[in-house]
Amino acid sequence: MAKPAARGHRGVGRNGKLAWGLGKFIFNPLRDAAHARGLVLHRHAEVKQLALDTMGRVIGVRVERITDPIQSARFAELTARADKWFALLPPTLPGAQLSYGRGYKLMAKAMEIEAKHRVSQWYRAKKGVVLSGGGFIVNKAMVSALAPKYRDALPNGTLGDTGSGIMLSVSAGAATALMERVSGWRFLNPPLAWSQAILVNGRGARYVNETLYGAAIGDKMVEENEGRGYIILDAAARKAALKQAFGKDVLGFQRDITLFNCLIAATKARTLDALAAKLGMDASTLRQTVADYNRAARGEMPDPFHKAPEEMAEIGNGPLLCH
Repeated sequence: MAKPAARGHRGVGRNGKLAWGLGKFIFNPLRDAAHARGLVLHRHAEVKQLALDTMGRVIGVRVERITDPIQSARFAELTARADKWFALLPPTLPGAQLSYGRGYKLMAKAMEIEAKHRVSQWYRAKKGVVLSGGGFIVNKAMVSALAPKYRDALPNGTLGDTGSGIMLSVSAGAATALMERVSGWRFLNPPLAWSQAILVNGRGARYVNETLYGAAIGDKMVEENEGRGYIILDAAARKAALKQAFGKDVLGFQRDITLFNCLIAATKARTLDALAAKLGMDASTLRQTVADYNRAARGEMPDPFHKAPEEMAEIGNGPLLCH
């Protein structure tokens, strides 16, 4: 009954229907306000070291910065072009490896400029240093060491999420905690038909309410089910999902992922036993899971994961698919 509020991390702008590139609608007004108050912003300047006094207080930073305006402009051009290639296709779609590969080639050229044209500079801080360092999801070594369950996941972060801000803090004596806790996302809805179906683990057992927010589903999937999740659909649900992919409120990348999974990436079989065999699941577990779910969908028993019957769709006979 409450009036929905806009999500805080999604700025309002011309391309507000995209899933990425929205940070500028938050950052740019903050930058302009800072400039209006006389603050100086040094672009392409990476903090590499903190300066401490004899009392252990942070009194400054050492940065490596591209000071040549021509090289700085070239660096900005290359990284902007790389960003466009990275955003061209969702990483799970065919062809994404080519677009990502092009982006990485452009980033390699940008890093060559950094290697040749950055100079080291010290800045004295009179009132303090604020570190806003982001996470470490694109630093594979840190992920492997601190959050190994997420080592093989697609990194949902920026190119700056290297963990450098965290390690700078540690170098000044800061303590870390909960470094193994990563927010893993796996959204099922849209299309609605996917959240009305069942999500099972590698054994064929359900483990979560499929209507939950993607971060809650992802947490259960990675932390308790070895990162495995399979959506079991029948032909009617597949047909409904394809129709829902073209709904007026569905974003482009959501539509494309739905089409790709329904038309290309699905594992198909005519019976549950045959599907279980293809997926390496225990057939009796999968059969019992589907039978219990269908009973709950008909209102004959409460759903152990608290879905209401109207949020569920019975899984009929074949053909059956797994996404």
